[in-house]
Amino acid sequence: MNSRERVLAVLNGEIPDRVPWIENYVSNEVMAGLLGHDNFLHATYSQKIEHPGMIRVSPEICKLVPIDNISYDMAPPRFAKTERIGGHDHITEGLIKEKEDLRLLDSLPDPDDESLYQPAEEFLERYKGDLAAIATVRTGPGNTYLSMSIERFCTKIVTEPDLVKEVLWRFSNWSRRVAKNLQELPFDLFFMPDDIGFGHAPMISAQHFREFCVPVMRNVIEVMKLPCIYHSDGNIMPLMEEIIGLGVDGIANMEPGPMDIDEVKRLYGDRVTIVGNIDLHYTLTKGTPAETAEEVRKRIESLAPGGRYILSSANSLPNYVKPANVRAMGEALLKYGVYKDADRKRGKRPAARSAVQPLSPEPEKGEEKAPDKQARAHQGDPIRSIKDAVNQLKQGEIAGLVRDALSANLDPLVIINDGLIKAMDEVGKNFAANKIFVPEMMVSAMTMKTGLDLLKPLLKGGGSFSRGRVVIATVKGDLHDIGKNIVAMMLEGSGFEVIDLGINVNGSVILEKIREAKPSILGLSALLTTTMPEMERVVQLLRSEGLRDSVKVVVGGAPLNARFAEEIGADGYGADAASAVDLCKRLVA
Repeated sequence: MNSRERVLAVLNGEIPDRVPWIENYVSNEVMAGLLGHDNFLHATYSQKIEHPGMIRVSPEICKLVPIDNISYDMAPPRFAKTERIGGHDHITEGLIKEKEDLRLLDSLPDPDDESLYQPAEEFLERYKGDLAAIATVRTGPGNTYLSMSIERFCTKIVTEPDLVKEVLWRFSNWSRRVAKNLQELPFDLFFMPDDIGFGHAPMISAQHFREFCVPVMRNVIEVMKLPCIYHSDGNIMPLMEEIIGLGVDGIANMEPGPMDIDEVKRLYGDRVTIVGNIDLHYTLTKGTPAETAEEVRKRIESLAPGGRYILSSANSLPNYVKPANVRAMGEALLKYGVYKDADRKRGKRPAARSAVQPLSPEPEKGEEKAPDKQARAHQGDPIRSIKDAVNQLKQGEIAGLVRDALSANLDPLVIINDGLIKAMDEVGKNFAANKIFVPEMMVSAMTMKTGLDLLKPLLKGGGSFSRGRVVIATVKGDLHDIGKNIVAMMLEGSGFEVIDLGINVNGSVILEKIREAKPSILGLSALLTTTMPEMERVVQLLRSEGLRDSVKVVVGGAPLNARFAEEIGADGYGADAASAVDLCKRLVA
């Protein structure tokens, strides 16, 4: 079988000659490392998408390792500011903030303009051969939250849902027409990277996913005659039925940690093809070729029987992956991934694409929702009413409730400690237990802050509610901030004073702020394995300047673990936002 036949067979529920291997992005640095020179057709993919049409995988990779595909990106432009670090563009700020910014979407190119597709046609004609050709598109959610910023997207799902839906549908309708047109070219399948996972939980609740994302995703998928693979980082397990119900043929790339790919195979392997998930946090980026080969062997051993498995990294092959490990991945695939002739029989064909079941019915008219009953029960108890407002996302009511509490002669410090902070403690517990998600947590934090800002000027005699001061930053070279921002909001809601230094922060700047602010805790965040060493440099800098004993250091981020924190001399590691806040509470107790 050739590469195209191999990939399509697996997506069709058949067993090929060997396990296929696809990647949706291979960096030029990895290519150069494999080749030993820079003279090859470069990938042109970037986070800074100004015009549709970018090469994600250089065709020459398939001559070096047994990857079975090439990939071309036709996602719509992103309306965002970017910053170039280490030769790569990173998104720093979404530009669609309010309703008037919808005018930016008027500049989306005409999806029926034939010249838009000419570069893709030339790319396929020259390089496709027997390879599987992937067309990358987005169905709406990814471009929406990247153009709005994740925080604004999540907040406005609660506070301004019509604005979010308008942006989603504008992007979705554009991509629908692009997907229809791409099928006139010799592409073989679609790949849809619309991440909705967020660490160890989905970014949004299942109900919000169904209301906001499912309709726009279906809008694009329903015109696809080619097989399609959906990708998300993070934990999407609670949304799996909804995603499969959209009619996707594969799900990628199953980030290790948040997702158990063996469990996904066990539960859904007869309904959808599983793609992934050789680890990027350690194996491909910091491990050895032998460790890489062993992980590939284990994945094939557990996932390949019966078909419906495609080997892949846990996301892509970015610039910080070791080329030697990519080569080891290919060698292990050829050694362990070949099916025996007796196994090569036709498997079950995937079920027809089915519609998602509707949500549970809304309460009948006249039926009072539980939160409203609870609010009525707490009338006359100002503190309880304030806590309810924080938990029930009533940002518009919190100022009036705080004033009511002051009119009842309650001490501002009592209102803060017994009302606002205790409410956010409950929010933190619910967030940790996946009872609420990023939108609810952020609006609760905003509600708490509105009340806090009213009360802080009224504290008498220098009275303080603070549990301690925290300086927090994303380290130099790293522009990821959503996790850091959520930790900062939850720390503030739990009674800490937070000084957020932002992203890409140099160690000397951190050191200067430690001297100036004298915090109890320094929080350092990183998402890239390449920026993890910067955390150790900051700890060493604190030690060399005699400041290490004056401040506790906590670290967090997807590629980290408790062992790493111990190795660099930090005081602790937060696996997620809730555990990071609990850790800080313990450190200042």
